[in-house]
Amino acid sequence: MNVLIADSGSTKTDWVFISSAHKKYFDSSGLNPYLMSLETIEIQLKKAITSFIKNEKPDRVYFYGAGFSTIEHCRKMRKILCKITMTLIVEVHHDILGAARSVCRNESGIVCILGTGSNSCLFDGEKISMQKGGFGYLLGDEGSGSFMGRKLLSEMLNDNLPTSIISKFEKFSGMKLDMIRKQTYNTSTPSSYLGSFTPFIKKNLKVKFIRKIAVESLEEFLENTVLRYPGYKKLPVHFVGSVGYYFKKVLADVCKKHKLKMGRIIKKPIDGLVRFHSES
Repeated sequence: MNVLIADSGSTKTDWVFISSAHKKYFDSSGLNPYLMSLETIEIQLKKAITSFIKNEKPDRVYFYGAGFSTIEHCRKMRKILCKITMTLIVEVHHDILGAARSVCRNESGIVCILGTGSNSCLFDGEKISMQKGGFGYLLGDEGSGSFMGRKLLSEMLNDNLPTSIISKFEKFSGMKLDMIRKQTYNTSTPSSYLGSFTPFIKKNLKVKFIRKIAVESLEEFLENTVLRYPGYKKLPVHFVGSVGYYFKKVLADVCKKHKLKMGRIIKKPIDGLVRFHSES
């Protein structure tokens, strides 16, 4: 049986095509119905799928995506995937369920997504029983790459950081601060653009002003999500996404402060989803 699995964030989509002969991994651009039209999503999906799996046809498709939290979005996405893959067995779910299935397997736990955006849920081993966060870069996304990037840019624009750091950042980005501000408002993907500043934050964590931004961002995320779940001190707290993965040492310090039981920390959920769908 041929299976196609996808995990999509706002910046990138990870794919794996599994057949009896091989297992192929590939990636494409992020697909979020809150940040782009369904017409654009269909064009990008068709290009990604047809160029990679070519003449091979999946028997089943499992798609997990950021922004696919409503029945309507999932229904429309399923229709698009059925059309492109010519497959009737297609499941579309929110990315938070994909993250939960990847790290929790069949156990209870708190699951946090920390990538370009952020989200969290309470997982009972089978389904999501409660969810906190996930309001997007304008209304939330605490602890995410876009949140940290926005915080960094705001601190620099308000002259709250030393000029040496601002100069270093301008060299990193290849643009002057005022141009970066304009680019933030002109880009079609502002969350991804703001998230692109996180490598600079990661590289300069030894600078107290920069570390403060990372710590405060992660603190705010935990306070608005994890610390509001019933029994949070007894459950393992898992983290999925590039920010959680690359900032794991800072995250460990913040979790220790709140006496949290840190669980698994993974960069991508795709391998965990392969295992889940192979076993189920």
